[in-house]
Amino acid sequence: MEKEIKIITGKDIIPFRKEINKLSRASYPTFVLQNNVEIDHHWDRIYTDFIDCQIILLNDGKLAAVANSIPLFIPDETVSLPDEGWDWALMTGYDQFDQKIKPNALIGLSVMVNLGMRGLGLSKICLSEFKKTAQRLNLKKLYIPVRPTKKSNYPDMSFEEYINKRNPDGRYLDPWLSLHFSLGGKFKGICHKSMRTDANLVTWTKWTGTNFPKSGRYNVPGALEKITVDKEKDHAVYLEPNVWIEHSV
Repeated sequence: MEKEIKIITGKDIIPFRKEINKLSRASYPTFVLQNNVEIDHHWDRIYTDFIDCQIILLNDGKLAAVANSIPLFIPDETVSLPDEGWDWALMTGYDQFDQKIKPNALIGLSVMVNLGMRGLGLSKICLSEFKKTAQRLNLKKLYIPVRPTKKSNYPDMSFEEYINKRNPDGRYLDPWLSLHFSLGGKFKGICHKSMRTDANLVTWTKWTGTNFPKSGRYNVPGALEKITVDKEKDHAVYLEPNVWIEHSV
């Protein structure tokens, strides 16, 4: 199968932007893609300022997978990575870029695989390409705020319990975490506020099909944690937890 896979990076991926956006909408819950205006703006910039860090895989000429990353500087003495995870990585990467701070690490932001092409080992190829990108840019570390892909199937299980749960064969229950650890990834902590989404209740109902009759915490489809609803303020917030994983480069 790998012989049929073509790896493309840099400006050659620009003609595939519409297909990439379509895959993104199919890969994440709507509310995850509605983060905030500033973050949306920075996300669009990765296809200009950091185009050489973006990767797509083609299978017989069709978009099969996308891997997004951003370089940034993380002090060598850093013990723990920020609780804001994904949001922090994107915003900090651009703050440093605008300040012309030389990066020393690569942050993997997203790996998306076309639904009809899953199970072909494409995620593993994407992780390998992250490492190659870091090596090419002479970056020392690779960190990824990993979104456990199946946590939403266990809405009432705590995040901490879920990410440590294993199958009878000893592998981690979550397939995305299991792949990372099988490839030598090291657990660096939970980023409890990796992605933040705020909106009024009408918007949340539109996104999720869920009604919110009173204040409290609610499970909604696709979420890794419950959203917090304030009925009086007509507001709800979602704080998505991810898992910081470090890979050797």
